[in-house]
Amino acid sequence: MADIKRGLIRRVVVYKLDRISRSILDFATMMELFQQYNVEFVSSTEKFDTSTPMGRAMLNSCIVFAQLERETIQKRVTDAYYSRCQRGFHMSGAAPYGFKLEPTTIQGIRTKMMIPDPDTANIARLMFEMYAEPSTSF
Repeated sequence: MADIKRGLIRRVVVYKLDRISRSILDFATMMELFQQYNVEFVSSTEKFDTSTPMGRAMLNSCIVFAQLERETIQKRVTDAYYSRCQRGFHMSGAAPYGFKLEPTTIQGIRTKMMIPDPDTANIARLMFEMYAEPSTSF
């Protein structure tokens, strides 16, 4: 964007419209900047003539569907994440103190499960018990 404002770029070429943006607001801002600095916008797989009102309308319609696709993908990924968590899959990160990760297979899928670590579980339990005591000094 800085190069566009400096006048170094005259044409922006993308493979596909949704590769540059999947947000209506971001895309509209970008297109305003392109128009302000006389920068052509070209999608190599889609034909848009941004010099006509109909071409700009078609471009905006396509970006609406790109944003819908992005939001749908986000929702599916989030749903899958929570579904896997509910089935006992360990999703990421190190095990908290007092636990360790053990490789396992759940419903035919290799994953890891948190199990109590015999070396540290008692210490973690003691820490929580002490925290729950109002008379404990921190």
